[in-house]
Amino acid sequence: MAEPVRAAAADDATCPRCGAGFHCGAHEKSCECATVQLDEATRRAIGRDFAGCLCVACLRELQAAPDSPRQYLTRA
Repeated sequence: MAEPVRAAAADDATCPRCGAGFHCGAHEKSCECATVQLDEATRRAIGRDFAGCLCVACLRELQAAPDSPRQYLTRA
């Protein structure tokens, strides 16, 4: 099972990548982000470039991205 990218400070959060509001389940029994598997390079880039959790939609976009995660960290 994948680990969450980062624990958010609050259950209601704003995605620092896209600005969407979402419910962070990192402090709950299960979190939807645990269903997203990211490679280690992408996880490091997210941790370095963003504070807090990303929404599941952004995590899924990054999961589907080709081998170069850096170009997908910011939305066009």
